[in-house]
Amino acid sequence: MAVEFKQETMEAAMRCSLIIQQQNEILGEALGELAGDFGVSKSLAKKIVTAYAKDTLEKTSEKLEDERSSLANADVMIDSLENMSFDPEDLLETTSQDTED
Repeated sequence: MAVEFKQETMEAAMRCSLIIQQQNEILGEALGELAGDFGVSKSLAKKIVTAYAKDTLEKTSEKLEDERSSLANADVMIDSLENMSFDPEDLLETTSQDTED
């Protein structure tokens, strides 16, 4: 059973493959330079970069979660304020009574 692929799909896959290959080459060169700068092996440099990226990602995720929480709290407060009804006359009466006391 032969699988047929559209020409466009095959071309897109080839472009993706080329991009990935280029990025891997760039990453390899960068890791080589980093390893040379720190006097470590390329595999250790890769582990260092991976650990740093993971730590940075975790911190960014925590910040985003804090922001989401703050936004959710703000939405709740806005909803509460929007659902409140104020009678201006009642507010004036309350204010006048407070000043008389």
